[in-house]
Amino acid sequence: TDRRMNEMKERPRPTAVDLAASPDPQELIDALQRDDLDVRRTSERRLAELGAAAIPPLIEALRRERNREVLWYLARALARIGEPAVKPLMDVLSAERDVTVRRYAAASLATIGRVAVPPLVGALTSPDREVRRFASTALITMGEPAVEPIIEMIKESDPEVQRILELILMRIDDAGQRALESLYSMDFSRRQEERRGG
Repeated sequence: TDRRMNEMKERPRPTAVDLAASPDPQELIDALQRDDLDVRRTSERRLAELGAAAIPPLIEALRRERNREVLWYLARALARIGEPAVKPLMDVLSAERDVTVRRYAAASLATIGRVAVPPLVGALTSPDREVRRFASTALITMGEPAVEPIIEMIKESDPEVQRILELILMRIDDAGQRALESLYSMDFSRRQEERRGG
């Protein structure tokens, strides 16, 4: 890595225009460390354009990065890649020890949207409390796009998972509550009273 750092110092730094056509994910990831906003945005956009080929180096960078601004750009690039990034991000959410890195992985999954719902629901039964918490947070943050797939999964889930999914829907504002009302065809407030043992 010392050699790589020396090579980087010797080469002129690529401009945003250069980066917009770069085929090298690592060059783009390195550029996210710079303070130049245009360079960072261009690098993020180009990483997303590279798609699945950029996922392994992005995931590796996400796991080792400690600068929150850089983490934000890495997470955004992964979110923009979309569905191919879901499984690698779930692996980070499940196995990474650093809570901040897990938080950014969860945020990325929330941004990806409904294709990330099934694995996030699957994570709600993880023995790891932090994994369950981040999965729940991602689903709540996702909001309305999560509602329909959650409703479908409630119908097929065991009672414990059903209860968790109902609580998540209650946190997704009106859209989640309306969906629950529709699913159970009963007054929502009466259902709440019944849950309290009334």
